[in-house]
Amino acid sequence: MKKSWVPTVCPVLLAILGVVLLALWVGAATVRFEMRVPGMDGTPAPTERTDEPLAVAGEPIRGGGVPADIPGAWPAFRGANRDAICDDGTTLARTWPAEGPPVLWRRALGEGYAGAVIRDGRVYLLDYVVDETVETLRGLKKAECKTLGDALSGVTPEAFDGIDKLLRKLSPGADEETTEALRELFAEEGEDLIGALRDDALDRVDRSTDTMLCLSLADGREIWRNSYPAIVQWNHGMSRTTPTMVGDCVVSIGPRCHVACWDAQTGHCRWLIDMVKQFDSEERQWYTGQCPLADGDRVILAPCGPDSLMIAVDYKTGDIIWQTPNPRKWKMSHCSIMPMEFAGRKMYLYCGNGGTVGVSAEDGSLLWDETEWVEHYATSPSPVPLPDGRILLSSGYDEIGAMMLRLKEADGAVVAEKEFTLMENQFNSEHHTPIFYGGYLYAVRKYRGQLLCLDLKGNELWHSGRQKFGHGPYMIADGLICALSDRGLLVTAEATPIAYRQRAEFRVFERGREAWAPMAMAAGRLIVRDSTDMACLDVRSAGGG
Repeated sequence: MKKSWVPTVCPVLLAILGVVLLALWVGAATVRFEMRVPGMDGTPAPTERTDEPLAVAGEPIRGGGVPADIPGAWPAFRGANRDAICDDGTTLARTWPAEGPPVLWRRALGEGYAGAVIRDGRVYLLDYVVDETVETLRGLKKAECKTLGDALSGVTPEAFDGIDKLLRKLSPGADEETTEALRELFAEEGEDLIGALRDDALDRVDRSTDTMLCLSLADGREIWRNSYPAIVQWNHGMSRTTPTMVGDCVVSIGPRCHVACWDAQTGHCRWLIDMVKQFDSEERQWYTGQCPLADGDRVILAPCGPDSLMIAVDYKTGDIIWQTPNPRKWKMSHCSIMPMEFAGRKMYLYCGNGGTVGVSAEDGSLLWDETEWVEHYATSPSPVPLPDGRILLSSGYDEIGAMMLRLKEADGAVVAEKEFTLMENQFNSEHHTPIFYGGYLYAVRKYRGQLLCLDLKGNELWHSGRQKFGHGPYMIADGLICALSDRGLLVTAEATPIAYRQRAEFRVFERGREAWAPMAMAAGRLIVRDSTDMACLDVRSAGGG
C-alpha cells in the first residue's frame, strides 16, 4: 500500500508556518518596542542650512488678562537656583479634601512638554501653535493636492464656488469651517498656495509658530502673545523647553534652536538667534531640549557648533560676549547647562554627546572635560552639582544608570575623576534631573518608575513601592516632595531620608497623557501640565498666605 504524504509533510509545513508567523510577530513587536528609540520613530533628519532669511517675530497681540497680585517667582528651569526647590516660605497643605486642592484654572495647549516660569503675577510659556488649515491639507494625497491647486486657480477668495464640494470629496470630514479656513489661507497666500499644492510643498505656506504666551497667574487668561514662524514635524510632541527670566525680559529656546528674547511686559521681541544658521548647531532627535541659563546680564547657551561649544549672550542686545571652543566637536544633547562653584571658580557644567565639560563663567575658557559619560541615544537630565566637588550624571537609555564625578585640583588645573557608577536598576532617569535636598538625592528612576531617596554614595534609602510615576516631574517645597505621574496623578510625600511617607494625592488630569513637563510654583500656586493641558492648583494650607 502506498503511504500517504500528508502525515509527514503537513506537520513540517505547519512547523515552518509557525516559525514564520513567530518571526513576523517578534519583528512587529520589536518595531513597537523601539518606537521610543531615536532614529526608529520617524525622527526628522537634521535640518540643513539654507539661504532663507532668519526668522522674524511678529508684533505682540494683547489679550484680556491682567497680572495677578500674587508674590513669589519661579523664574527659570528648576526655579531661581536651578535646584527644583521652592523656598519662598509658603506653608503647604499636608492633606487635601476628597475633591483635591482648589484648581484655579485650566488651559489647553499645543502638544508638547514645555514648562512654565512665573514672575510678577505672570506665567510665561513657549507653546507651539500648529497651522490647522495646512495640517488638514497634509492629509491629502499628492494627486489630491494637485487637484485642489488646479481648482483654486479658477476661483478667487471672494468667489469660492464649488470648492466646498471638492473639499468634502477629497476630505470627507471637511465642513463649512474647513472651507472658510482654506478661503482665508488662499486670500493670504494666493498663488503661493496654488504652487505649494501643485508641487507638494506645503511647508512654503505653513504658518505654524513658536508662540510665547504671557498669562495671568490668577486665572490663566492671556495677557499677550507673540510668535515667529517655525515648522516642526510631530515627534513625541512639539515644544519641550522652559524659558528663563532675565532683567526685564524672558528668553526662550524653541524646538528648532531659535533663541528669542521677549520684553516681559509688552511681548515685543528684542532679538532672535537661530543657532542652526548662525552657529551650525545640529538639531537633535526629538528637537531641542535645552533650557537657557540666565546669569547676571548674560544668557548662557550651548549651541555645540563646530567652533562654539558654549556662548554667553548679552541679554540686552543679543551680542555675543564670549565663545567656548569645541575641540572634540561635541554635538548638542537634551540637557541644560548648570552653574557650579569649585575651588573659588565659577563654572558652567554641560553634557555634550561625547562627555561632560566645565567652562569658565568669566571668559568661556575650557576648564576641564571628561569622556567616560558618553551619550547613549540621549542625555536629558542635567548635571547635579554636589558638595566637595562632586557631580551626579544620569540617563535612562541603553541600560545606562548614573555616574558620580569628583573634581580635583592638579598642578593648578581642574580634573574630573569617576568616583562610582550605578546600574540602571539602582538609579537611572530618562527625563528629569535629581534633586539634592538636605544632604540627600531625591528622584524618580525610570526602572520601575519609583520615587526614591539616595545618599551621596549611591545607596538607596527608600522607594515608593507600588506608587509609580513613570517619566513624570517632581520638585520640593516646604519639606514636601510634589511628584506628578506621567498619567496625571499628583502626589505629595515628606522629603525625608527616613522612609517614603506619602501625605496626599489628587488626579489632576483624568485622561492624563505624557505629563512630562517640569513643574513651577510661586506662593503656593503649583503649575503642572500633561501633553495638551495645563492646570494651576492652590496647594497652600488654610491661611498659608
